[in-house]
Amino acid sequence: MNEQHEPLATRYRPQRFGDVAGQKPTVALLYLMAKRRSVPPGLLLYGERGSGKTTMGRIVGRALNCEAEPGPARSWPCGKCPSCAAVADGTFPDVEEIDAASNGGVDEARALRERALYGPSVGRCRVFVIDEAQSMTAQAFEVYLKIFEEPPPDTVFILVTTEPDSIPKTIRSRLSLFRFRPLPPQVILARLREVCEAEGFGTEPELLAAIAEMARGAMRDALVMLDQVASAGIATLAMWRELTGEGDFAPVVLAAAADGDYPAMYAALDDAMASLGDPAHVARELGGCLRDLLVLGCGGEIARQGEALAARRELAARVGVARAHAALGELWSLLSKVRADDREAGLSLAAAMIARRLCPEALEDRAPIAAGGGEPASLSYIRSVVG
Repeated sequence: MNEQHEPLATRYRPQRFGDVAGQKPTVALLYLMAKRRSVPPGLLLYGERGSGKTTMGRIVGRALNCEAEPGPARSWPCGKCPSCAAVADGTFPDVEEIDAASNGGVDEARALRERALYGPSVGRCRVFVIDEAQSMTAQAFEVYLKIFEEPPPDTVFILVTTEPDSIPKTIRSRLSLFRFRPLPPQVILARLREVCEAEGFGTEPELLAAIAEMARGAMRDALVMLDQVASAGIATLAMWRELTGEGDFAPVVLAAAADGDYPAMYAALDDAMASLGDPAHVARELGGCLRDLLVLGCGGEIARQGEALAARRELAARVGVARAHAALGELWSLLSKVRADDREAGLSLAAAMIARRLCPEALEDRAPIAAGGGEPASLSYIRSVVG
């Protein structure tokens, strides 16, 4: 039997302050607080999933109990002393991680309060990392409110959530808040390259860039996807597209729109919908591509590689910043008003409005539709709407 596979997201989870990518202000503040032993008794780490919140909670707990003298962020906590090793394998009694999604009731909160009253048993500081904090009941929050009003000495509570507005204001006002932002694709791509080099994966750069984009700002999701493709022996973007049927359709749709070629634009849009079946996903891809055009048009860099990057550079040069900006505004404005049950029609209308922005003279005096059939129904509908 093969040795059990350790997920990449676990193997490459940050262990020190300096390992956490893409969250510099938050990391710097928490590092300095931990170094000075002045961490507030209550913290709220909030932001998008997969952005490093729970991992940072573990790092703070480890740092506050590290037996080595505080060093640079890249090497502290040390990870070598008995306390660090025990925190890492979950056997250190003074650093507890609680999943509020399954342990968020009032009884669990009271039991935690009782444990907290005794203070640390073997370490310097007792740390409770409460994940999915938004799942706690109202009665549980009342228990925590009393704790935060009179926190036990040498004890830190770290609440972690993706929904900060679900935390009662009375609780939030007694916590020190730290926001974790979605990670830029470039940051995720750099980490994927490091992992591939360490693991000896021969993964094509274009595939890594696509994974970085698909992760939507979540490092954990990116590592999970890399784990999947590596385990399946998928090394190129072409192999991935053949398997999933998901191609880089956004530049094709937008190039046709820039040409004012409505039949080609809607044919590409229909192909994307047939492959993905999700108007919201298609709209996100179009919006992401328009954003890429803006960034490239302003002289910036994007995470795309190879053919995907070349297609966007060419399109950015053709369209220009002003038209890309106007088209993105149309997409955002229209789709934000579309009902959930009418997203496909909204996407079709948005495509027409994008084309009008990218090619203002479009829709009138169009080139003849290819022989073999009448005008597509979706194009007839758009003509009737935008006239």
